[in-house]
Amino acid sequence: MLGAVNLVDDVKAIAKANDYCNRLGIDTISAGAAIGFSIECYERGLINRQNTKGLHLEWGNGDLIVELVKQIGLKEGFGAFLAQGSLEAAKKIGRGAEELVVHVRGLDFPAHDPRACWSLGPNYATSTRGACHLKGIPEDIECGIFTLPELGYPKQTEFFELEDKADLAIKLQDFATLMNSLVLCIFMPDGAGMTLTDILNCFNAITGFHWSLTQLLKVGERGFLLQRLVNIRDGKGAEYDKMPKRMFESAKQGFRKGKVPPTDALIGKYYKLRGWDEKGNPTPQKLTELEIEMRARV
Repeated sequence: MLGAVNLVDDVKAIAKANDYCNRLGIDTISAGAAIGFSIECYERGLINRQNTKGLHLEWGNGDLIVELVKQIGLKEGFGAFLAQGSLEAAKKIGRGAEELVVHVRGLDFPAHDPRACWSLGPNYATSTRGACHLKGIPEDIECGIFTLPELGYPKQTEFFELEDKADLAIKLQDFATLMNSLVLCIFMPDGAGMTLTDILNCFNAITGFHWSLTQLLKVGERGFLLQRLVNIRDGKGAEYDKMPKRMFESAKQGFRKGKVPPTDALIGKYYKLRGWDEKGNPTPQKLTELEIEMRARV
């Protein structure tokens, strides 16, 4: 995100900026997104050198990326303006700047595009913390990077096919929630060759349980649903299950030229497959199935 998103091909500058992020406790994804957002605002005339404390914002400038990361971390100069993230900066800029921010629930998109991998549409839109690449990795099934035959995906899925994308989003969200609950790196299956059956066998060996795959996967679904219920309680339910406006802009060239993801249709199908109602709320039947007891708030 610090490199390609900002058209920077200077590997040393990218590595240096990433290192500063790590040392200063900054997320590299949101840092890259915030810097790219600010460059576009500068390019469009929404901000100027007076706003940027004298910085000339331009694409492809590795030194600029390094400098802005330092400023963000230290809350100095223009970096202090970006330190609360792209969306908060956009609100202060006004004049349509919010429409330029690519986010869900205030969290910037990572470098995986729902306009190419359609399962990412419902995945990001319903992700309980926003557009997070670790709350589901369905794009890696779509791209053929790994498979999950135990979940019904023994091979790469087809791009731009509506049929299986909502189901894929659901299963990979539950899978990612399970992996995070086990505190197991998601790249163990996604690249390192560890199968879901291997994970089950390790879990049973460590715990002394004799769980089935169905029981283990239920943990992932229950965990995701509990997070959803917290969001609903806090007023962050279905009204936030949306893709930003820019995700409906098709490419002018490349393999996704002219393609616009049918995200609304996929989210509707997603709700149904999840056992949620049309408003995105889990049904009493689903709560019973997952052994979740709802208590009245005092």
